[in-house]
Amino acid sequence: NNRGVAKLGLNQSDEAILDFLQAIKCDPFCASTYNNLGYAQLILKRYDAAIINLTKAIKINPNYEEAYLNRGNTHFVLKNYNDAINDYSQTIQCNPNSVFAYTNRAKAHLALNNLRRALMDY
Repeated sequence: NNRGVAKLGLNQSDEAILDFLQAIKCDPFCASTYNNLGYAQLILKRYDAAIINLTKAIKINPNYEEAYLNRGNTHFVLKNYNDAINDYSQTIQCNPNSVFAYTNRAKAHLALNNLRRALMDY
């Protein structure tokens, strides 16, 4: 998992994915590995796979704020704004101080023309 994170930092997402898959073989119940795998897949625009793996991270750890945020970002890119809003709201429930979750939820509300709700988050 750590080597994959390092490779993500070096913009080597394809190689990072291989490391995350190897780490999952060693520990199939590590939420952070599934989150990191999903994030790498998001970067590579493998959105369906990203959602699957981020959902696995959340099932392992239902309070995993970063996985909700990453899955929300994936939904946002896919223009699934209501799903994105739900994930950003879950992120906020896990961490009420998550600036990224409020900002991204506001952007999703704007995309749906929910101006009042967007203003509440900004």
